[in-house]
Amino acid sequence: MPPTYGCHPVADPGFPTARSAARGFGDGSALELFADTTCTTRVATVHHEVPTTTAASYRLTPIPT
Repeated sequence: MPPTYGCHPVADPGFPTARSAARGFGDGSALELFADTTCTTRVATVHHEVPTTTAASYRLTPIPT
């Protein structure tokens, strides 16, 4: 995934829908998944599993150090 913050459709990296946010991004960022393409309705953050049909967009969120 692109290492940029902000709302991105999961289709941008080539996936029609996303199904898991079980891990952080690995570079001080956490992955949040959203049910819509505008990052309004959050469906998962780190350590949650979600069905393949629920996540249409994602956002990387900085993890405080």
